[in-house]
Amino acid sequence: YGTFHSAVAAGDLCYLDTSAVWQNAAANAAATSGSMMAIALDADGGSDEGLVLLHGFAKIPSGVINGTPAIGKEMYASNDTAGEIDVGVPSDSDDVVRVVGYCVDIDSSDVLLYFNPDSTWITIA
Repeated sequence: YGTFHSAVAAGDLCYLDTSAVWQNAAANAAATSGSMMAIALDADGGSDEGLVLLHGFAKIPSGVINGTPAIGKEMYASNDTAGEIDVGVPSDSDDVVRVVGYCVDIDSSDVLLYFNPDSTWITIA
C-alpha cells in the first residue's frame, strides 16, 4: 500500500505519511515517527512498487544502525539520521522515544531485528 519517497532504501525505517507515501522515519518529531511504521524490504524509490514489513523479523544492514547493538536490547527510531535505527535512547528536546524492536542476533555487524514498533511513545520536553 502506498508509494515510496525517493530517499527510502531497503532496510530503512519508514513511516506512512498522510498522503500514503512511505517516508524515512526520524525521532526528532512526532510527525515523522509517531504514525504507522515499517521496514522497507524492497523499496523502489519514488514508485508504487516495493515491500514493507509491518511486524516480524528482518536483517537490518549495519549501515543504518547507530551505536553498538546488543542481543536482547531495545532499538529505537533514530534522532540523528532519517531512516536509521538507534541503539541508544533519543535524548534531545522534542525527540520521540519509541521502541521499534529488539536485537535478536548480530551477523557481521548486521542486526536480526524483531520488528514490533510500540504503539505508544513519549516526546522529551
